[in-house]
Amino acid sequence: MEDFELITQGLVLFLNIILFFLAKPIVEIFEQENAEVKIAIFRIMNGLFFLGHVALLVLKSFQVNYADTFFVKAGQSLLGLYSFTFLFNLISYFFRKKFGVLKETDGSSIYVDTYSSRVFEIVLIIVLLGFSLFFLIHVWELKSTLEPTGVIGVCIGFLALTNSIWAPDLYFGLT
Repeated sequence: MEDFELITQGLVLFLNIILFFLAKPIVEIFEQENAEVKIAIFRIMNGLFFLGHVALLVLKSFQVNYADTFFVKAGQSLLGLYSFTFLFNLISYFFRKKFGVLKETDGSSIYVDTYSSRVFEIVLIIVLLGFSLFFLIHVWELKSTLEPTGVIGVCIGFLALTNSIWAPDLYFGLT
């Protein structure tokens, strides 16, 4: 069992290093403009995950019970956020390709956002933010925030009770 865990951690560490160096080619496939910013974001998140993984390996070498340490939860959070960021960029690329407009500049073709692709990206980011929020709540064991009297429950109740005021304006603003 310990050998399997060591192999898994080594594989994750190796994959993390590969993703760090392949961040530029991967991002440039999906993004033509503002690629430098997204490459920097991916590399920073990847570096933080790498540092957390190294800290976890150091804790394991000292035989510390690391199952519920801060580094494990922080690493899981970073991995989740990294995954959701990558998933957003991937899906928004396909939205841009499906609903965007193809423009040619200086001999290269790029897809430019349109109103439809932006609406789909907004819906996508709302869905992914919801999933990432629930993922982080699960990782950090903050399940009390999901109860009806918790922070999120109160916010959802507030939105549900006032939707007749803000929902029509939002709908007609989008359409």
